[in-house]
Amino acid sequence: MTALEPRTHALRSVDGPTVVLPRPPLDDQPTTVLRRPDTPRRGRRPWRDPSVLIVLGLMVLTGLVHGLHMTMSPSLVTTDDEGTYVSQAWAVLYRGELAHYTYWYDHPPAGWLQIAAWAGLTGAFDRYDLAVSVGREFMLVAKLAAVPLMFVLARRVGANRFFAALAVALFALNPLGLYYQRLAFLDNITVVWMLAAFVLAASPAKRLAAHTASALCFGVAVLTKETVLVVLPALIYQLWQGTHPATRRMSAALFVTVLGAVCGSYLLLAVLKSELLPGAGHVDLVSAVRWQLFDRAPSGSVFDPATAAGKIVESWAALDPWLVGLALPATVAALLVRRLRPAALAFAIMIGMMLRGGYLPQPYVICLVPLAALLVATVLGTLWDSRLAARVAALRAPTGIAGLTCAQVAVRVPAALAVVALVAGVALPAWAPRLQDLMTQDRSQPVQQALAWMDAHAPVTAGARPPSVIVSDAMWVDLQRRGYAVDWYFKVDLDPAVKVRYPRGWEDVDYAIFTNEMSEIAKSSSRSDMTTVLAARDHGRLVGDFGTGAEEIRIYRVGAR
Repeated sequence: MTALEPRTHALRSVDGPTVVLPRPPLDDQPTTVLRRPDTPRRGRRPWRDPSVLIVLGLMVLTGLVHGLHMTMSPSLVTTDDEGTYVSQAWAVLYRGELAHYTYWYDHPPAGWLQIAAWAGLTGAFDRYDLAVSVGREFMLVAKLAAVPLMFVLARRVGANRFFAALAVALFALNPLGLYYQRLAFLDNITVVWMLAAFVLAASPAKRLAAHTASALCFGVAVLTKETVLVVLPALIYQLWQGTHPATRRMSAALFVTVLGAVCGSYLLLAVLKSELLPGAGHVDLVSAVRWQLFDRAPSGSVFDPATAAGKIVESWAALDPWLVGLALPATVAALLVRRLRPAALAFAIMIGMMLRGGYLPQPYVICLVPLAALLVATVLGTLWDSRLAARVAALRAPTGIAGLTCAQVAVRVPAALAVVALVAGVALPAWAPRLQDLMTQDRSQPVQQALAWMDAHAPVTAGARPPSVIVSDAMWVDLQRRGYAVDWYFKVDLDPAVKVRYPRGWEDVDYAIFTNEMSEIAKSSSRSDMTTVLAARDHGRLVGDFGTGAEEIRIYRVGAR
């Protein structure tokens, strides 16, 4: 056969002679190369991808809005949790311990270990005068990490770029989210790992490696804040949707194994320290879990404004009544759409946990916000597609912008502007004053004034006994670094290792610095829980009063010093 002769191939029949058919030349054979959906086109420049440019723009906007006055607003003393987590991170770095007092398994330590890692790598404790600012800086880092994860998750559940960007904007820029996302709460770190777990579970490539990484991320989320476990059924459902039937069993086995190994490390820590089971003379994991689940006083009904839960929900609504409220009907609609059901299930579970009447923590809304933003944006995107896609797809015209036909541009651009106008007309008037307050007010002044008063009127003198101070955790690290003999008020009467330092009770206290939260807790606590602390206040003389209302700080001089 010469090079010019057509090549042939034979088909041999069972009952007849061989039939010779011509084989098409190589140049005539199809050259289409199959490509995985997540494989970038060869030679494509990432910085020219519209999605990359949108995400970068959203990150810049988020950083500006979140970062402006983030260490000054909200107030540093309206909650003690910020100071507690930052104090524990400080103890990890400077004492080599898991907490600044006896670690008693109230929360897994991964959250403040991450804060400590950031502070150690960046020297954050040396860069800020107020220690709580270190935690708030890391919250900005977590927020910026959550932005691309939100965008990718919205895209993977079917939203186009516009509605994916809308999901990010609702998550990052609404005042309810911004208020709590600035606070150094473990929940803000948990959100990042939770979103990463859902993004990996929804991977279009359906790879086992992605599902294994999803389990790893969710395990870190649990070890950061254990309450995220409630959305595990939704993540498993997302994983089931994102797996190929042929590898579903293998994927499930890997997911369970990795998640069990990561979460089991917390149990292993307690076992190695002989602190798993109750016993005399040590803390234990079982008692801490029992306290978290059963012994904490319930917050009451969210529908009763007189209960703690009702007041918490009312405070959320005061910041933004729109996002979570719109997410409720969006959840019902999302349950009808297969690709949106995992997110809808996660949100529904969290709302159900709120309605059960148990203990409701103030930061609970932090994990609700990204789910609410995702549902509102993706449901709007689904309604958009179902109404207009059929009409627009039937139109054929020359290519217009970004691969869309001119007809598509003519329909979608006005509709997108209409959605923006609706959000701007309804949400922004309610958001604007709250965002302005968060971005302009300096609410750190009472703490700075109280610390300045202590420096001026009760300084630590070399060679002399340092003044004994009872204080909230919001100022614990700041006074500790100044050399005071400082104790967190919560431990003075409840921790035997601390109580021995006050053999004469309140007479061994030189100064008691009371925040408004301490006073509110004192009203609801039994005298036995705060005997020394309350006696120090009652026998002390008020020498400094800074701030007003929830931000007020009072300094009492107690001892004869």
